[in-house]
Amino acid sequence: MAVEAIASEDGRRALRRLLPRRDNWLTYVLVVLIVLAVTAVSGMAYATYSYAQRYEGRLLPGTSIAGVEVGGLSRGEARARVEAAIRPRLEAPVSLGWRDKSWTVTPADVKARSDAEAVIDGAFAAADEAGFLDFARMRFVDADVGPSDDVAIGYDPDEVRRYVAALAKDFRRRPKDAALDYSTGWVEITEARKGRRLKVGKTASALLGAFRGGQAHAPLAVKIVEPEVTSDAFDKVLLLRIGENKLYLYEEGAITEEWVVATGQPEYPTPT
Repeated sequence: MAVEAIASEDGRRALRRLLPRRDNWLTYVLVVLIVLAVTAVSGMAYATYSYAQRYEGRLLPGTSIAGVEVGGLSRGEARARVEAAIRPRLEAPVSLGWRDKSWTVTPADVKARSDAEAVIDGAFAAADEAGFLDFARMRFVDADVGPSDDVAIGYDPDEVRRYVAALAKDFRRRPKDAALDYSTGWVEITEARKGRRLKVGKTASALLGAFRGGQAHAPLAVKIVEPEVTSDAFDKVLLLRIGENKLYLYEEGAITEEWVVATGQPEYPTPT
């Protein structure tokens, strides 16, 4: 039994010599943790770098312009997508109407322009300014850091006014005075006709407001031009028919009285 006890004690001493001491265990664990941390950080750094390289010269994930997603696109691709998105706004028709007449005009007709290029430039500037931590967030937590901007449509008031001024020439109608026509030998009254003209300034303002407000209709501002002579000026008309030696009285365009009269001789003609 003594021999066995001694042998066991010797074995334990040998085992203790082979195993590290307790404080050495802590060192080993710390070293392993450091190695693992360095490896993880290096892996994350490399993954982040590779991820950032994928977006070189492209827009950041989550970038939205004019309501469309353009993240990851090149400048040309982003421009094409944004232009396609805003084209309906540039081609949206506005109806200009007055009574039974109407005209249709689009923002493109008055040379409206968008600031899409400037907005795209701003989005690429934001991509250029993105740092390592921004790409790390995008890579590992799926964060969208790209900007979200709308595109504005700009209108030149002078172009809108020029369009309305050209329309005014087509719209304008001069007034027509009432007149007597007795070319047939009988009296006929040509009725007067009112004229009209477009108020260019007010119409241009209404059209510009419709464009900016996204409205489909805009009223024409019209001035009615009254004739100088109306049919009231011919309420009563006398017609002398020399060949018949008769005098006719027209009232409001209709014969109401007639008389036999003497007319002049060739050397003494009756005034007409």
